[in-house]
Amino acid sequence: YLEKVSADDGTGLHVIELGSFAPGAPAVGEHAIAVGSTLKPEIAWIPISANSMEEARIFELAGTETESLFKAHLWGPDLAWVTQFSTDQIHVVDLNTGFLNPAPFPEDGIRISGGGSLFRGAQALAIDQDKHQGDMGIVLLGLSAEIAFLDFRQVFGP
Repeated sequence: YLEKVSADDGTGLHVIELGSFAPGAPAVGEHAIAVGSTLKPEIAWIPISANSMEEARIFELAGTETESLFKAHLWGPDLAWVTQFSTDQIHVVDLNTGFLNPAPFPEDGIRISGGGSLFRGAQALAIDQDKHQGDMGIVLLGLSAEIAFLDFRQVFGP
C-alpha cells in the first residue's frame, strides 16, 4: 500500500491499497501518483484520491516477464519519469492526464543505451529541477556500472 503521512506529526492521512502490484519508489504530483512495479513490466497512474488499484490506470510495457521499474522521478509539477531496468528506457507519465509517453516523447519511451541484445540495467534518474530546459539528466545503469547522460535538447528540441 501507499500511505500519505502528515509531515507535522507522522500520522497516516490516507492509504491506497495496491494489492499485489509490488511498487517501486513513486513520483507524487498534485493530483496523481506514478509508480513502477518491481516485479512486472507495468506502471500505475493512481489518482491521489484513490482508495484502491481499481481506480488506477495500469500501463503494460514490453519487457521481460519479471521486470523492475525501481524509481519514478518527478520533473516539474506534472511529469513523472520512470526507468525500466531490462530495456534501458525511460517512460514518461503525464500526471495530469494519465497518459504514458505523451508528445513530444517517443511512444515506446526514451532509449538510454545504444540498443543491442545486452541491457545495462537502467535503475534511477537524476534531473536538475532548476535548469532542466537544456541541461542533462543522469541515468544510473546498474548492471554495467555506468552513468549515462540524457540531453534534454535532443528530447525537446532547441
